[in-house]
Amino acid sequence: MAQQKFGGEIRFNTSTGVNLVLRANLEVSPSKMSHDVVVNQDGSLAKTATIMGYRASATFQEPVGANKWDEIMAATDINIRSVEEFTGVVHAWTAAMMLGDPQVSRASGEVTGVTWAAESYRKLG
Repeated sequence: MAQQKFGGEIRFNTSTGVNLVLRANLEVSPSKMSHDVVVNQDGSLAKTATIMGYRASATFQEPVGANKWDEIMAATDINIRSVEEFTGVVHAWTAAMMLGDPQVSRASGEVTGVTWAAESYRKLG
């Protein structure tokens, strides 16, 4: 049985022209649906589903130079690609938009609070 590999360097690029460097974690939600349960008055259960788009989040290093977060967050129809160098896995989101409230730590340069949602997602490799 082949061993699975995780981690290593992950490169990240978008079609906006602003380069973002991953600092830490990349978390991927590979389903475009969120499922929940509701309880009916007779005690029976029903399942609900909410369409959410394919989502992901990451921790970035603050971009060099002028504040680019307004430009990054305002962009729509973005193509995002990340490559896991250690595993060879490629994640690709198309027709994405950035979401959230970027928070920059001046002590570490980490940017948190950024997520994105896309119309399509592919994992290759």
